[in-house]
Amino acid sequence: MRFSVNERDSTLLRFCRTHNDLSDYEPYFEKWNDGELANCAITLCHMVDKMMTTTLEKKEKDFVENGGIRERMTAVRLGHRKTQNEEIAALKARIAALESENAVLKARLKALG
Repeated sequence: MRFSVNERDSTLLRFCRTHNDLSDYEPYFEKWNDGELANCAITLCHMVDKMMTTTLEKKEKDFVENGGIRERMTAVRLGHRKTQNEEIAALKARIAALESENAVLKARLKALG
């Protein structure tokens, strides 16, 4: 049975999509003619090119949306500093309130004694 060009290409593409190890192809090295080997190699090259292009596009989108590693590190560091400053401000306010309460209690104690 002879396959049409499109059927053969579809079969080769399905095979390449599901086989990613050299040992999957080795049995065919002696069976396929030069054209079939070349088509397989070209198919694999196109698949790798598509995967790399997709990966680069995702990396570019991530970089545009989130910045680079230095920007992310700076954002984390500044966020940590902001959190620390907020905690320090809250503690200072608490200390001021406790000092005021302490002064009131000392005044009451002095009035009693």
